[in-house]
Amino acid sequence: MRRFEFVDLQTAYDFYNEFGRMQGFSIRRSKVGRSTKIGSEGEFLWQIFVCSRQGERDAKHIHRVERKMDPRPITRCGCGAQIKVHIDQSTGCWFVEKFCEEHNHKMWCTKL
Repeated sequence: MRRFEFVDLQTAYDFYNEFGRMQGFSIRRSKVGRSTKIGSEGEFLWQIFVCSRQGERDAKHIHRVERKMDPRPITRCGCGAQIKVHIDQSTGCWFVEKFCEEHNHKMWCTKL
């Protein structure tokens, strides 16, 4: 398997975002690993980018009675597509550690 490398985290995000657009899905940033557990000031060690339909809406928000506004449409369906990038601390480059392309929903049509 070929090892994909990126010069920085933003380049990795841009790559997966473009890949998603060409495949018919949008992405978002998810979990991040940092070099320190104290506060949020540590350097990033890894980052997961996921399909924007990953996860589920928390049930407590679905059944709320005291709403000021109408709820937004439910768009999440537990999709498992994701990419995890990790930094190689010896070179400073980011590489793909995990790639899952299994979607449980239909993609939107793209025009190239």
